[in-house]
Amino acid sequence: MNTQKILEELQRKKIEWEMGADLRHGFTSHLIRCQDFNGAPCFFVGSELSFETKLNAVIDAIYMLQLEDNERTSFEFGLMYGGHSEQELLMQILANLNQLIHEKVKLDVFVDFERVALPAPSNFDQLSQSLESKLALIDKNRAKPTLINELIEAFNDPALKWSTTSLNNSWVGRLDGIQFCTVNNHGEIKLSLDENPRAKRIMLEQLSLHGFDFDSNVDRLLGKDELEQLIGILQTEETTSRLQECISAQRVRARVMRKKAKLIPGQSICEDLPCFWSNSPVYENTAHLLFCDSDRSYAVHFEISTGGRIQNNYRYGILKTALNAHFVRTAREIHPWLENQGISPESCLPILAFPKLTSARARSRFSQLTALAELFGVNIVQVKGSSL
Repeated sequence: MNTQKILEELQRKKIEWEMGADLRHGFTSHLIRCQDFNGAPCFFVGSELSFETKLNAVIDAIYMLQLEDNERTSFEFGLMYGGHSEQELLMQILANLNQLIHEKVKLDVFVDFERVALPAPSNFDQLSQSLESKLALIDKNRAKPTLINELIEAFNDPALKWSTTSLNNSWVGRLDGIQFCTVNNHGEIKLSLDENPRAKRIMLEQLSLHGFDFDSNVDRLLGKDELEQLIGILQTEETTSRLQECISAQRVRARVMRKKAKLIPGQSICEDLPCFWSNSPVYENTAHLLFCDSDRSYAVHFEISTGGRIQNNYRYGILKTALNAHFVRTAREIHPWLENQGISPESCLPILAFPKLTSARARSRFSQLTALAELFGVNIVQVKGSSL
């Protein structure tokens, strides 16, 4: 059922409803709510909405109920979805979430007005085995190409970092977390500017001032001399000061890893660990950073919010963080690899990190966000540091 069909059915059943939109809190205008459906509040999500909207309805519903009663510590409500092609995947992820929150949240799930039972939580056994090739790409002991070792020695700049992801076989070059190129294992260099539009524009403007004329939409191969010139330009005080205006999750992570910004005491171990939220390989996510101290390990997810407001991206960051840490703890097939990296997977705690809140409005809602995170077992850390 799409949203229109749900509304027609609610009208036919003479069930009163209201739209859950509230722009102050970033709620979707498509979330339908009724106060009493089978004895509890219920939230309805149409089949035409995105998969992310369907999944995020869980935390939107809890947050709505929380805003009505700040003292509330337990919740009971229903989620009714219009039937759709990704229903099996959604139910599997909901089962994993339910395992995390069931002590404080009683969740009933319906599809097309019929109650459904959630499946057993994921064990990830078969899925984890297929991760071997991806994990090899991000292994901390993986040898770097000769070209990258030469660049590291030549520039001797702690802000210049080279890392790999599980998505391809290339090394990504970043200055203070802002991407500028990729280098494959054969030493082929490709201009690849950061996805942040503001950072990309600043880099292109600065490079153009020094005689480089690049089309950011076209892959451009670089020679070693060109790359060295490019890095030199990006390292100038003028360029770095302008790039400080560009806040991104990768930049916050880079400053945490360089200890220029404070997260928690400990050591960063692994970046961009591939994580799955169900037994299906079609929905892959990444834990931005695995961190450890003498006693525990942490799966860290970094979020950025424009204007310092606590809105939907921080709220949904709680879901991402909780599910990523759940995968680390539960996917036993990759535990030997994690232990070899220095991670204690079974004790992994989730951390949602974002720059320190500065606006009075955002700070006033921090306690609500913290209470919401506690339901999912997520710790919230405001990252402190200059020039974030």
